[in-house]
Parts: sequence; C-alpha cells; structure tokens
Amino acid sequence: MSWKIDEIIIENFKFFKEKFVLPVKGRNVLIFGENGAGKSSIFWSVYTFMQTAFKEKPEAVKYFTHSHPENLRNRFSHPNDDSSISIAFDNGKGTIHTKLLANNAFFGDCQNARHFVEQSAITSDFLNYKFISKLFDFNNSEENDVFPIFLKEVLPVLTFQEPFVRIGDGSIGSNSSLEWWRYLNDFDSYLKKNVKHPNTYNQSVPEYSKYLSLLEQFDKLFRVELGLIIQQANYLLKSKFHFNVELCYEYTGLKFNERVPDRKKSRTQRLEFPKLILSAKMTDKGVVDNTEIKHPKSFFNEAKITAMGLAMRLAILGRRTPIDEACAVLFIDDMLISLDMSLRKIVVPLILEYTNSWQVFIFTHDRSLFGIYSHEIKRLSQIIKIVNDNKTEGEDDKSAPKWVEYELYALGEENEEPVPFLAESKDLLEKAKDHLKHCRIPECANALRKCYEQCLKALLPPNLLAGSRSGEDGFVNLNAMATKFQKLLGEISHQPNYLIAHFPGIGDDRQLILNPFSHDDMETAFYRDELKQIIKDIEKLRKIKRSEVVKSKDVDREQEFVISHKKVGEPEEIITEEVVFKESLWMWEIDGEKYFSNPRVSLINKVENKSGPREGDLHGVYKKMFKHHSNQSWTTAASLDEVLRRKE
Repeated sequence: MSWKIDEIIIENFKFFKEKFVLPVKGRNVLIFGENGAGKSSIFWSVYTFMQTAFKEKPEAVKYFTHSHPENLRNRFSHPNDDSSISIAFDNGKGTIHTKLLANNAFFGDCQNARHFVEQSAITSDFLNYKFISKLFDFNNSEENDVFPIFLKEVLPVLTFQEPFVRIGDGSIGSNSSLEWWRYLNDFDSYLKKNVKHPNTYNQSVPEYSKYLSLLEQFDKLFRVELGLIIQQANYLLKSKFHFNVELCYEYTGLKFNERVPDRKKSRTQRLEFPKLILSAKMTDKGVVDNTEIKHPKSFFNEAKITAMGLAMRLAILGRRTPIDEACAVLFIDDMLISLDMSLRKIVVPLILEYTNSWQVFIFTHDRSLFGIYSHEIKRLSQIIKIVNDNKTEGEDDKSAPKWVEYELYALGEENEEPVPFLAESKDLLEKAKDHLKHCRIPECANALRKCYEQCLKALLPPNLLAGSRSGEDGFVNLNAMATKFQKLLGEISHQPNYLIAHFPGIGDDRQLILNPFSHDDMETAFYRDELKQIIKDIEKLRKIKRSEVVKSKDVDREQEFVISHKKVGEPEEIITEEVVFKESLWMWEIDGEKYFSNPRVSLINKVENKSGPREGDLHGVYKKMFKHHSNQSWTTAASLDEVLRRKE
C-alpha cells in the first residue's frame, strides 16, 4: 500500500479556530459544504502545508505568526493561541508520519520529514476553477499569452525529461521544470561581468555560451511537454467532450541580453520571459474558414471555453507521475461549478478515474453536483464488485477505491463566531434503514420517497424526465415518473409485461410513500413491513444500469451508424443498412439482460430491390429491413456490438 493521508488536523488557521479534525483513514473523500463552512479552508490548508516544504522557515511560519501582515490565522483567535496544520500519513505498515507546522514547530527542521513532504507536493495536485477561468480571460486587444499562468500553476508540477547541468562545477541539477526555471533566473550568480564595464555580461567566456545553450535546452524540453499537453487536451475535447474544437499554441522561447532597439552596441542585460499564445480552431465538417481563432473567449460560448480549460487542466494532471516514496493526493475544489449538467456527467467519471493513482479529495457547495459524484462513486463500486464476483481463479483482484462522504456546515447565529459541524453523509437508503430500525416511520417514508425519486431520475431518459415535472416550480412529480417508468418497462421488454412483473411494487410503493402520515398507530406494524418491502424494491432498482449508446451529440450532428444483420444460410451473409438517429438510443441492463429504447431513425441507403421504410421507430425499422431473413426484432437482436457500429 502506498502512502495515504490518515488524518488532517487544523487549528486556528483560516476558517477554523478550535481544533478541527477530518478523519480520512486512507480513503478518498467527498465533501458537500455550504458556502462559508470551511471546505476551501481545508483545501488551502493542505496546499499551504505542502508548499512550505519549498520555503525557508521565516517564509513558511509567516502564515501562522500573529504579527505578520500575511498571516492566515483565524480572526477570532487570540495572539498567543497556537496555530497549526497537522497531517498524519500512513503506508499501511503500522508506520505513521505526522508533520506539524506551526509558529513554534516547523517540520523543515527535520530533513527526512521535509523531503517526504516535498516529494508529496511534487506528485500531488490542487485543482480549482481559478486556472480554468484565467486561461482564456483576455480582451480582444490583448495577446492570449498564458505563460505567466503556466509559470505559477504548471511549472511547479512538470518534470522535464532531462536535468540541467550547473555552470561552473558541472554538477547535475533537477528534472523539475520549476527548478530549471529558478536556476536560469539565477544567472547573476554564475555569469561573469566585463572588467571594463561591470554592469554588462562578458560574452566571450565559456559560461556565457553554456548559459545560452541551457536556455535553448529549456525551450526544447518545454515544447515537448507543451506538445504532449495539447495533444491530450485535444483528445479529451474530441473523444470525451465531443466538441469539434481544437487547441493550438505558439511558443516563443527565452531571450537573454538582447540588443536594445536603435542602440547597436547596447544590450538589455536581462532575461526576457517567453510567450505562450493559446488559440483554437473549429474542426466541424464543412467549415470554410479553419484558421486559428486568436481570442477564443470572444468567439466560443461558455460551455466550450470551460471544456477547453478543463481539458487543458486534466491533460496537465496527466503529465504527473505518483511515486511510492511519497503521498500522492489530488484536491479538487468546486472545479465544475460553471459546467452544465450534460458536461458534468461526462467530467465526473473522468475525475474519478484518477483514484487509481491518487488519493482524491473533492469539495463542492453544489448539492446536485455532490449527488452526481456520490451516484457515480456507487455505480463504479458496483461495477467493480460485479467484475470481482465474475472473475476466475488466478485473476488479479480489482478492489473498489474506498470513499467517505461528509457534509460540512457552519453553525451559529448572525454576528457570532461560526462553528464548523462535520457529519458523515449517509446514503438516502441507508438513512431510511436507520429510521426504520429506530421506528421513525414518517422519517423513513420521506427518505424512501426521495430515494425513489433519485432512482427514477437516474433510470428515465431526459425526455421522459422533462415530462414528469409539474407546477410552475418544475418539481419532479413522483407519481408521473413512476407511471412513465412502468410504461417504459413495457415498451423495452422482450416479452409483454415481463419487466412490469419483474418490478410489481412500483405502482403500490409510490402510493404508500406519497403520504407517509396517513397511517395511524394501529397500522404501524403492517406499515413497517410495507416499508421493508419498498427498501427491497429500491435495492432492485439500483441494480439497473442505464447508458446512452447513441448520444444526443450524435443526433445533433446527424452521425451515421451502420446496422447489420447476419443472414443464416449457405453461404453466411452480413446485410447492412446505414441510418441516422433522430433521438438518443438508451440501453438498460437488468439482471444481465440488455434492453433498448425505441428512438426514431432515418435510413440513408436501402438494400437494392428490398422495400423498407425511410423513417420510423428503430424496433419497427429493424424488423422491416430484415423481414426477408428473420422475424426477430431489435430488442431480441444479438449483442449490441454485433448489430450497431458508428460509421467512420
């Protein structure tokens, strides 16, 4: 087991006055925190803790010293109160490293501890919306030069393929791009000045030419990293976000001691920063003008701008490699706040993939986003469990990453000192079970109602869900959703009423929990049994997996698909048709069986001398297309991979 954070303790720092303890125990963490409750203080506390490994003691302890103007102490604290951030790390071998940072105890005094935290900082990352929002935040009159942003946000996390060689003694330096940058900017300490002109650098000595070579080497290595980052970002934009947009860049390298314009013999005697101009271009079919768009913010909508920034940030993260000797953590603070629901559902699974390499901490004040994360975490855990259950002897065990979910609130009246309240967030179904166990019948029924709504929201396609809202406020109507889901089960079933019979309680369950206070005490025992059955019904619903096979973006672009059918006979023949989907194609997996929706489709080509519909619903079109060869419908066709493929 690699190193993990076991516990975080914050005292008298930013939002937290009294000692605040975040139990982690090596797990990944998802926190919903209302605004002003301290979630960002946790984020910045760990960031500050990590970064102090690179600072000298006076620079590090200033954040905890009452008299220092840059201190980050809690404003309700007294001058003599201790201020500290303490993090316990565990590698699963019974050894725990605790690092304490305070105004009177600096872990930098211990070189082993300092090295451990330094390595952890190099392999860890802290993501928020700041980088994404700044990446294209330039006016039309400005160049989209993002190098200053890269200098602060990206160079500290990039590792070059080669280390620098120090001028003078020839010793090997670091591979860190930030250390490269610091060394190049320290030229005054190793470049020689002219004897007659002590304010100018001597260009005739070997040190000067070696320094220019180092500048060229930095530019070369940085361009390699840039190319890989842009390549990965464009891959994400195309294959994950499904946006027809591509990022481009222009990098002008470092310049040193350039000639001063209009003064032939004068030179600047300084190092000039490079420029990194970021632009974009459209890649849609039929685009006439595909030249680079120099100011993406003024051209693309917010969704595309956010997606481009997010793709860049994730691509940069992909250039980091965790190491066994340190603790690799990934902190994400409200990075997706500006994304619409469709993009959130794309990005959340991408982020959760990083749990394979990092210990992940996710913070958000958005309750719906918290729910998306929580639902996806449970879905992935269920998939991994199924994989483990089905694996054969000798296969490697694939354990699901362990998570803990918290809710963070600020208690206290107005104008009073806020007090943080941290509670472990329980799943709605777990809450319902707990209420039932303690005979809190109305509370159990209310939790089950919310859980039913949650399940049906996850299972109904968006078009049916949109039609299940009622009133001016647009609240989801549970009765309407349950009715639509029953109808859907009948439409997608291989046999009439098969799936409806599979979930017999849906109609009765919704009536039972619509008004949980309608039962008197005489009926409570019977009512408890009914609630137990509803819990079992919800557990069955939660095992259903829904996926979008043909996505709405494919529909909008009129992406062509090929439907095929294997004709039985001698010789065996594969018959194909090309279609365009007018609606998304959804698939539900229930007890290992696959069931499909029935979207509208249009035929592109028709089999010669065979009559068939030009447009219609998929089930009917499939059957009519191949009626001369088979009586089976789309719903009873072979596996999806054999029947449907995207036309390249």
